[in-house]
Amino acid sequence: MKKIIFACFMGIFLVSIAASAESVKDVIKETIEKETKAFLDKDIEAWSSYWLHEKYVSHTTINSFFINEKISWDSIYVSMKKYVDNEKDVLNLKFVGEFDINISGNMASVIATQEQKTYMFGKDRVFSSDIKYLLKKTDSGWKIISLTVVNKSSYENSDFINEFRMNWIGYNFLSKDKIDEAIKIFQLNTEMFPMASNTWDSLAEVYMKKGDYKKATEYYKKSFELDPKNTNAKKMIEKMKAEKP
Repeated sequence: MKKIIFACFMGIFLVSIAASAESVKDVIKETIEKETKAFLDKDIEAWSSYWLHEKYVSHTTINSFFINEKISWDSIYVSMKKYVDNEKDVLNLKFVGEFDINISGNMASVIATQEQKTYMFGKDRVFSSDIKYLLKKTDSGWKIISLTVVNKSSYENSDFINEFRMNWIGYNFLSKDKIDEAIKIFQLNTEMFPMASNTWDSLAEVYMKKGDYKKATEYYKKSFELDPKNTNAKKMIEKMKAEKP
C-alpha cells in the first residue's frame, strides 16, 4: 500500500513539474513575441523593457553578404533607435512554426523561425530567417541577453539572390566612389537579368552620380517600364529635369 501511495505521489509530483516547465516556456515565448511586437510597433521603450541592460548583451545579424554585430546594451539601443526613427515602412514580419525552448536553471535558449513579406525588385518577396535567443531570468522576469538572426533566404541559389549579390558588389564600389567599376558591375547585371527593373534602376543611379543624365534618364525609363510601381525612377527623372541647365 505504501508503495502505491508513493508511486501516486511521485506521479503527481512529476506531472506538476512538467506542467510548471510548460508554464515557464509559455512565459518565455510570450516575452519574445511581445519584444517583437514592440519593435514592429516602433515602441522603442517597450521593446527595451524585454532586454537586459548590460555590457555583455549582443544583437547579431548574419547573411551571405555581411555580419552585423552589436555588443553592449548602449550600442544595441542606439542602433535600434536610429533604425526605428528612420524606417518609414511597416515591417510585415511574423513567427512561423513552433518555438524550440530549452531551460537550464535561470537561463533559456530559444530557436524560432520568422518570415518577412516585402515588395522588392518588382515582386512580392518572402524572406525566411532562423533566430536564436538567449534569455536570463531576473527578478522582473525573463530578459533577452543575446539575439542572433541568420537570414536563410540569402543563401539560396536563385536568380533573385544572384541579382541581389551582384547589385551588392556594385554598390560597394559606388560607396567608395569607384564609379567606372560600379558601372561595369551594374551593366553586367542588366545583361544577366534584363527583365529585372532593379538592375536598370541601379545602372541609372550610377550614371546619374557620374553626371550623365542622358543615360541615367534612359535607364530609369527602362526600369519604370518593367515595374510601374518604381516611383523612385519617376522621381529621379523629374529631379534631373529640374537640375538640367
